[in-house]
Amino acid sequence: MTIETAIRAVRDGGYRSFPAIASAGILAAAISLAPVNGPAFAADKNKDAEATDPVTQAAASDEPMTLIVALDAQKVDIYRGTKLITSSSVSTGMRGHTTKSGVFSVLEKKRRHYSNLYNGAPMPWMQRLTWSGTALHAGALPGYPASHGCIRLPYNFAPKLFEMTGVGENVVVSRNRPEPRIIEHAKLFQPLPMPTPPVVSKADRTKQKASAEQGESQSFADAASPVILANAEMSSDDAAAKSDADEHAIDPYDIASTDDAGSDMVDRGTDHAIDVDRPLSLAAKKLNAGGLDAAAAAAEPRNEAPLRILITKATKRDRIRGVQFQLADLGYLTPQMFDGTFGSLTIDAIKDFQRDHDMPPSGAVTDDVVKAIYEANGKDMPPNGHLFVRREFDRVYDVPAAISMPNQDLGTHVFTAMNFSSGDTKARWMAISTNDGDPYAALDRVEIPEEARQWISERLTPGSSLIIGDTAINTAALPEGADYVVLAEDPGKPAARPVSTYSRPQQPRVEQRRYYYEPRRRERRRTGGPFWFRY
Repeated sequence: MTIETAIRAVRDGGYRSFPAIASAGILAAAISLAPVNGPAFAADKNKDAEATDPVTQAAASDEPMTLIVALDAQKVDIYRGTKLITSSSVSTGMRGHTTKSGVFSVLEKKRRHYSNLYNGAPMPWMQRLTWSGTALHAGALPGYPASHGCIRLPYNFAPKLFEMTGVGENVVVSRNRPEPRIIEHAKLFQPLPMPTPPVVSKADRTKQKASAEQGESQSFADAASPVILANAEMSSDDAAAKSDADEHAIDPYDIASTDDAGSDMVDRGTDHAIDVDRPLSLAAKKLNAGGLDAAAAAAEPRNEAPLRILITKATKRDRIRGVQFQLADLGYLTPQMFDGTFGSLTIDAIKDFQRDHDMPPSGAVTDDVVKAIYEANGKDMPPNGHLFVRREFDRVYDVPAAISMPNQDLGTHVFTAMNFSSGDTKARWMAISTNDGDPYAALDRVEIPEEARQWISERLTPGSSLIIGDTAINTAALPEGADYVVLAEDPGKPAARPVSTYSRPQQPRVEQRRYYYEPRRRERRRTGGPFWFRY
């Protein structure tokens, strides 16, 4: 008997059943080695398990995480940067409730959740992707698409993924199974140092405050910075007014769009402005008082949260929003944070403009009307695209951007800035394209305004993402707590339920004579036949 056999016998406690272990030397060696090797083997096994555990691997890297859901393969791949951490089977939306291709982010995580659409169905380990019924959660996986649009995960994998991810992670849903790759392109943003806070004397502050109180204002188009986030340091007199302030973008068309806190919204029955839960900071409200306030507002404290940038084709709503800002600058609408809703106030403002410029008062947003409004304000017509920036699920900046060859599809692509250190002047970028798109071609077609590039580069942080896509839902009207929903053109059809490969052999069809027994029974009853024919 070998020492290994003796050790196994001693561990199992059954050495009495092996008379051959009478040899004292072998038994002593077995007893002496068993307690030593046992814990060592267990430690090695635990070490190997920890090395392959996806949760441990995900925590060991500081690169941004991306979840890629492949609809055709019914798989989800979890990446840290370009490294694949783990994969799992999934079950996506069935026919009639298909899971949409596109780019999403994790909006909310709940350990226990119940559907409010489908009779309170349990959705454990839920990670919400949209506020309208799409989420990752544990559920049954029959091997084919079977959900009502959600992405079901195995019950033993959903808790692990729940532990790995955080709110805000990128989720890419594609027909195929794309892999992240490093990309270099001149259109991608590179980090720049933040602007230096200006030195403003007490006399200048007093002068600006007096000017603001007297109602002296200057068009924002003449300010030093065309797009500014108001989060600068304020004087002690202004601290109380700024305590509840937050970052809010101002007019992307170079128009002052701030007002008193009580008038940040228009009546919901007329024009729907974005609901500003907190008042704009005092720096933004004083922006029209002069260039010094503009410079002070530009010098905000650095926020390390990733930026989420979107470039997409301008929609009809974006066009109306631009017209609203122009009308506000001309005095036909009260300046505010417009969202492009076409209500009665906007219609009346357009009619007033048309009357003042000898045009038929139709109130419609036609090409001629839009062109006349922009010309009256001394502005060029906006380009056919738009750039939006959000951070921590709140809007911070947006500006028009140009897209060449607008009649051709851009595809849907997400570019993510890899980890870089403070002071670096170059960042590596990672690209993921849905449905076999070309990320280089998409970047070639977008034109980003130089002031927007400067603003974003100064605030670029690791994990920031740039999304380029044709279709985004209600981007100009997203409230705080929401994020972009960028849908991809889906060239394929939803995967069908697999059919068994076994087929029963076809039998030759034989014509059979049909017998009708009921009339014969009635006939026998009438003729008095045997009793077993009567019923």
